[in-house]
Parts: sequence; structure tokens; C-alpha cells
Amino acid sequence: MRMRQPFKVARPIVVFLCFSPTFDAAILAHTVEQQLNAYEDSEGLNRQRMNVNLGLLFSHPGSINETSYNLDVRRDIVRDNNLIGNDYSQDVYEGGDQVQDAVTLSASQTWEKLTSTRILASASMDEQVRSRTYGAGLSRWVAHESLQLSFDLSRTVVDRPKFEVLGVDSDIESPPTIVNAVGTTLGIKHLATTTTVMDYTVMHAETNDRPPANTYGVGVKQFIPITTSAVHANVARAVNRGRVTNESNYGEVSAWLGEVAFLQYFKSKTSAKFSYRYYQEDEVTRIEKDELTRGSDAIALNFAQEIPKGTVDSLQVPVVLHIGASRYLTNAIDASGTKVAANTIEAGVQAKF
Repeated sequence: MRMRQPFKVARPIVVFLCFSPTFDAAILAHTVEQQLNAYEDSEGLNRQRMNVNLGLLFSHPGSINETSYNLDVRRDIVRDNNLIGNDYSQDVYEGGDQVQDAVTLSASQTWEKLTSTRILASASMDEQVRSRTYGAGLSRWVAHESLQLSFDLSRTVVDRPKFEVLGVDSDIESPPTIVNAVGTTLGIKHLATTTTVMDYTVMHAETNDRPPANTYGVGVKQFIPITTSAVHANVARAVNRGRVTNESNYGEVSAWLGEVAFLQYFKSKTSAKFSYRYYQEDEVTRIEKDELTRGSDAIALNFAQEIPKGTVDSLQVPVVLHIGASRYLTNAIDASGTKVAANTIEAGVQAKF
């Protein structure tokens, strides 16, 4: 049996390139988005992502106002160049590349401009793990269209190989090979004023290898017309506490998440966004009841520039260019004895038809 591995935080260096043509029409709209993503951390883990997203939007004159369909296809290639201490990659994937394919198909309808229904089906797979998710949701505007109530239900089934480790309490930790999870989400969107939007969310998840998990969130979007800017803020509390058996590698967990962002729009059709994100997780171990605290924060800066059609002679459609960078820091210590940090860089171009 193998000892349970310590908490591990990745250090990504990401370059993001995207080309997204969008076709808009009163009756039919369709979108095509292509995405490339490269990831690398300080411990030798590399990931490349290729993604294609296709969308269709129909507008109807009857009681069904709009119908949309979306297909997302993704491939991730993961390579671990440093297998020391990574028994999972060595035993389950035999130290080779992990190639994961994922497909998501979703559809939604808007009825009488006040009610929305949606369904979703997705599947992902690699050489060893299979996952399937099904979901459905309903939203309705009430109270003179100032409140939107929503309800979503989902079910996920994961098939994975057996992998046993020796826990710090000398018990054999053996997560189940088939994981079933059912999640429900209740949401309220409140148009508090003409410039203020409030969001409230409660999520509950039941799985066969963990205690029930609950997440409570509140968010606000405050628009500032005089400066053509906005402030977005979100706070969430997640609680996953209860009796934990040796079917899980982790004990009782709870977490705080906070995000705040400032968005500024300029007359030159330029927009800027500065954001900060904080995350803290507390784990009470299964046997010793020791408390472990993990934390991270991230700062990001993004810019977008719209280039109208005709600005350049060869430019036949409006284009949006965007670039962003972020800094990520955790309290985890890497092999060199320093805190794990990460940098990301994103760049993209979007064309609208």
C-alpha cells in the first residue's frame, strides 16, 4: 500500500489563443469558437487543451421566443515529466500521457419571454476514467420581472479504476470505483435598482463517497453610469462536513471564496478589468482530527479593444482583441521550500458576423 500524498498545488503558465466568429440575425444566429490552451507547472506537469464550441440560436414569432443549441468538444493532453511521488500516474496511467476527450450538448428555450427551460448532457473519457453528466433546469421571472427564480438538477456518474493508498492513520483508503453524485441548485436574481443586480445561490450535492455538501453564495453587480464602469463582488461558503469513512482521501472540508472586480469602459471602445480572488479551505482529518488550512489568492488584469468594421480596409467584420495576465499565489510549499506561485497570460481575437 502507498502512503497518501501531501496536498499538491500546480504552477501554471498559460498562453490562450482564441478565434470566435459570431453570426447574428433576427431569425438565426450561430457561433463557432476555437480555443488553444497550454499549461505548465513547476513540478513537471504539462497540459495542452484544444476546444471547439458550436452554437445555434433560433428566434420564433410564437409563444416560444428563442431556442438555442450548443455543442462543445474538448481534448486535453496531460504529461507528467516528474513522476516521483505521483503513484497515481505511475500505476493507473503507467507514467504515460493522459488524453481526455469531453463532449457537452445543451439546449434551452425561452417561453413567453418570462420562462426558460434547459437540458444538458456531457461525457468525458480517457484511458482509465469515464464520466457522464445529465442536467435540467427551469427559470421564471416574477414580481413584475424584478425577480428571476431558478432551479437546476444534475446527476453525474464516474467510473474509475481501483486505487488504494495507506492513510496517515494506517487504514487503507479505497475510494469507490463508481461514484454517483446528485446536485440541486436554487437561485434568485434580483433587479434591486436600475443599476444594481443581486444574485443568491444555494447548492446541495449528495455523493456516495463523501458527506453531503452545501454551498451558499451571494453576489452583487453595481453599475456606475457616470463613469461607465461597474463593480462585481461575490462571496461563497462551502461546507462538506459529516462522517467520513475510508472511502475518501480527505476529511471534513469547508471553504470560503471571495471575488471582487472593477470594470471600466472607455469611449475608444476599450474596456479594462481588474479582479482579485481569495480562497481558503479548512480540512479536519478523518482520524486525528487535525486541522489543515490551505489558501490561495489571485490578481488579474484584462484589456479588450473593439475594432469596428471598416476601420481597416481589409476588415469586413468587427473584431475584438483582448489580452490578460494574472498572478496566483498559495500557502503550499514546493520542493525548493518556497510558496507555490503561478502566472498566466491570455490573448485572443473575436470576430462578429
